[in-house]
Amino acid sequence: MSPPPGWAEVASRCLACANCTMVCPTCFCTTVEDATDLTVGTAERSEVWDSCFMLDFSKIGGSPVRGSGPACYRQWLTHKFSTWCPIGIDVAEELACI
Repeated sequence: MSPPPGWAEVASRCLACANCTMVCPTCFCTTVEDATDLTVGTAERSEVWDSCFMLDFSKIGGSPVRGSGPACYRQWLTHKFSTWCPIGIDVAEELACI
């Protein structure tokens, strides 16, 4: 699937700060964090809210898969709006009808 027209222009203005994804009630990316306390011998694993907009989110082998703000923006567009609906409802098309 190719990105929507004009995405590159918007992506060039995007700060890749992830503020939008961190407050969006439909964003669902998470990561796992481990914490240990050697004084009492405990270890804990927690799933925490994260954002696919962050460069480190896609880090594999020490390098991010998406190494730029525009690449993160494209991932977010396709992740959020291209594959979100299992029956193919186009959110952008629906919003254009309002």
